[in-house]
Amino acid sequence: MIRRASLAVFLLAFVGCGEFDGSGAGEPIRVAGAQFVKGELPGLPAGEDAPGLPEVTSFDLVNPTVLPGQARKGMQGRVTATASAVAVRMEGMGSGYWLVPAGAPDPQYPGELGWSMSADFALEIPAGAHVLQAVAIDEQGRAGARHEQNICVASRIPDNLHACNPDRAPPDAVVVLRWNVDADLDLEVLTPTGRLVTPKSPLVEPVPPGERPSDTAAAIDRDSLSSCMPDGIRQENLIFWKRPQHGTRFRFFANLFDSCGQSGVAFNLTVYEAVGEGGERHLEPTFTQSGTLRSFDETGVAGKGRLLVDYPF
Repeated sequence: MIRRASLAVFLLAFVGCGEFDGSGAGEPIRVAGAQFVKGELPGLPAGEDAPGLPEVTSFDLVNPTVLPGQARKGMQGRVTATASAVAVRMEGMGSGYWLVPAGAPDPQYPGELGWSMSADFALEIPAGAHVLQAVAIDEQGRAGARHEQNICVASRIPDNLHACNPDRAPPDAVVVLRWNVDADLDLEVLTPTGRLVTPKSPLVEPVPPGERPSDTAAAIDRDSLSSCMPDGIRQENLIFWKRPQHGTRFRFFANLFDSCGQSGVAFNLTVYEAVGEGGERHLEPTFTQSGTLRSFDETGVAGKGRLLVDYPF
């Protein structure tokens, strides 16, 4: 059972070390069910000996890559049995940190307690390598040494994690459709061969039955807001790992598949193409167009979107 009573005792003991703020609005991460505290993260520097103080013994993410705007990113770990709570923040960002209570004893690790949280990441976090810091705190408000977890915040323009590792080459071209409200807007593409590419049918080139597409197949990467389920991203991308043949033309559409109860949606379509060589290679915009669709433009079917551009590669 999560030790809510212990956390309450700890909070009372900890008053004066920070300013409690229930919202945490505007922070780079927001943690569901946690207490936000303004101020510097308590504790000793990472790696420093802290005898007698509570300790974070593990800090795990299923995937250390984070998408800007990603919602409900799970984190978990363990602390020594004297810990009452865990404080977490993104190093060098925001105005404070988040407190979650330590959980139940971990039967696989005697003398340790589990902890977990679910975090939403802000759209505005700069792409690149970042560090999450966690520190265990006991009921007297004493904090141990900080435990650090490296993460990669991916670029909103899919770049093969080039922002975190310049040795990774970005794709040759990316088409990005993003929008402003929780509606099921779809990026749709008509290829030079007449194939309709949608988030429900994402591959630019068909794959023979029984075969799997290659990791570098040109495709739309996600169906954002499918079934009106918010994902914090509101963006779909068509990724060309290899630039289409020179002179070919692709038609790009925005289709309001489901308004999800919204009165309208504002969107922007941008085409990016790679320039430069080696570690200097990067994506630059070559075309952009904005627009709006109203709830009465909802189609509920594929292939009925608004034509935005007949784009020549």
